[in-house]
Amino acid sequence: MNVKLAAVSAASLVAACSIGTAIWIHRTAVWPNSKLPAGAIFLPSGMRISPVGRQIPLAGDMPLRMTLSDDGKKLMVVTGGYHNHGLTTIDLASQNVDGMVTMTKCTSGLASIDAGHVAISAADEGLEVVDLAAGAATKFGKTEKKAWYGSVVKLPDGSLAASDLNHDQILKIDPTSGDVTASQAVGYRPCALAVSPKGDSLAVAEWGAGTVTFLNATDLKPLATVKAGSHPNSLAYAKDGTLYVANGGSDTVTVVRDGKVSSTVFVSPNPRNLLGSTPDALALSPDDKTLYVADADANCVACVDVANPSRPRVTGFIPTGWYPSALCCSADGKLYVGVGKGLTSRENKDVIGTRKLRSYDQKFTYE
Repeated sequence: MNVKLAAVSAASLVAACSIGTAIWIHRTAVWPNSKLPAGAIFLPSGMRISPVGRQIPLAGDMPLRMTLSDDGKKLMVVTGGYHNHGLTTIDLASQNVDGMVTMTKCTSGLASIDAGHVAISAADEGLEVVDLAAGAATKFGKTEKKAWYGSVVKLPDGSLAASDLNHDQILKIDPTSGDVTASQAVGYRPCALAVSPKGDSLAVAEWGAGTVTFLNATDLKPLATVKAGSHPNSLAYAKDGTLYVANGGSDTVTVVRDGKVSSTVFVSPNPRNLLGSTPDALALSPDDKTLYVADADANCVACVDVANPSRPRVTGFIPTGWYPSALCCSADGKLYVGVGKGLTSRENKDVIGTRKLRSYDQKFTYE
C-alpha cells in the first residue's frame, strides 16, 4: 500500500509514506523526551514514538476536529486542549499555517455554513461563527440553558444540527439567526454526528449508551437505533451509505450497512493486548477503499481495507506523534492526522508565553 500521510500535532503537521508501527515499552532507564536512535522519542509514559512525515507547528494543542474548506484548498483545525482554543487554517498547497482565530473554548463541532463562515461548538457557551476573511469569531444565537454543545453538522436544508450532551438531545438551528427550531431526545451522551450521503438521515453516536441512532434529517424524528461497541465517538460515511463507527472503549470499528451491523473490526496494533488503543477518529480515502482509524493511546493510525465493507481487514499501522486525535483526507489522497500531545511533554506554561496560567478556586474535595 502506498500511503500519503500528513499530520497536525500540538507541535506539527506531518507528510510521509509509511506502514508499520513503533510502539513498545523501553526497559532501560532513559530520560523522558530523550531522542533515541532512528529518530525515536521516549515519552514520559514509558512508550516511544517514531512519527513519520513533515510537521508544522500549531498555536493550540489537542486537535478535536479537522475538515476541508468548501473549495478544498485549506485544512481547518479546531484545537481545544490546554493552550489556545480556536480555529487554525492551513494552506494545503504550501502546507503552512495561514491563520488562527482564538476562542474562549472549543469542543469537537466544526461545520461550514457557507464559503466564508464556519460554525464551531463552544461547550456551555453554545455556538460561535468564525468569519474566515475577517479572522474573527462571534456568538451565534441563544444557548439553551445548561446545554453543552458537542458535534455540529450542516443539514441538507442549510440548517445546522448540534448535539447537546447535557440534555441528551439533538438541536436543529437556523443558520441565519442561530435560533433553535427543533429538538429531539436521543440516547445518553450524543457526542458525534454525521449526515448520510443521500442527505435523508442523521447518524448520532451515543457515547454513553454504546449505540447509534438514525434521525430524519428534516424533522429529526427517530428512524432506527443499532448497537455499536463501547463508547462510540466518531462517525464516517462512505459514498455508498456504509457507516463506520469508532468505539473508543472496545478498540473496534463497527460497520453499519442498510441499517444493520454487518461487521466489526478490531483495530489495536496487537489483538492479544488488553483494551486501551482508544480509537477516536476516522477518515476515508477518496476512493472509499481504505479507512483510517486513529488509535490515540497506541500512537498510531490503523489502515483498514474496506474495499469490501462487509469484510474489513487491517493491513498495517502508521506511526504518529503522541495521541492522534483527529483525521482528515484531502482529495489528492493525503491523510492529515491531528496529534493531541505533540512529540514531547512540555513545561506548564502557555505555549506562546503571552498568557498567565489558568487558576482554579477549588471549593470541593475529590471522592
